Amino acid sequence: MKLLTSPNLAVRVTSLWLIGFTLLYVAWSLSYVGLPEGSARGTTIAAYVPLTTQEVNSTFIRIFTYNLLVAALSIFIANFIRVKGIPLGYLPLFYHWIVYGVFLGTNSFMIPSAVKLLPSLSTLFYGSGIYEITSYTLIAAATYNVGISVESLNEIGGQGGVIEVFKNVNSRITRLEKATVVAAVMLLMVSNYLEAWQIFHG
Repeated sequence: MKLLTSPNLAVRVTSLWLIGFTLLYVAWSLSYVGLPEGSARGTTIAAYVPLTTQEVNSTFIRIFTYNLLVAALSIFIANFIRVKGIPLGYLPLFYHWIVYGVFLGTNSFMIPSAVKLLPSLSTLFYGSGIYEITSYTLIAAATYNVGISVESLNEIGGQGGVIEVFKNVNSRITRLEKATVVAAVMLLMVSNYLEAWQIFHG
């Protein structure tokens, strides 16, 4: 628990990524063995959003916009509240790690592989998903310091509590953390372009 709330950004990033990777691999292994192929398809919001077009660039723009606004932004906003020292943004982050593992294990992608994907590092790092979720992990770790505890909110109370959460956000994040957020968005952009390219070129 202390590693997740460490004042050292590198420690937070590493611990979050390793926990997420473990959750993903366990979910991947269990779903590969225990769930039917394609059983997770249509279980996320993305399944109901028209993300693909007739060419790579516009598909990339749609995928990137969706992931930035729905996934990354939700983690950032949730990080404004901490419960017992833990930012709430960690919850949707770990959710994404687990869901991606289930999608890998059940081959439930929009454009599925020819066969179910046996858990392996080569398969994991070939796809764009691991880099996409790594970008979410960087955002979650880098925005740790924007948060205020729910106990403090209760003490402040009312509208003042809401204002306090968003006040002086800029001063609560270090230059390194800001640079990490920028790097995370760039990584998300690259991974989403790779995803769009793979949709059309396999």
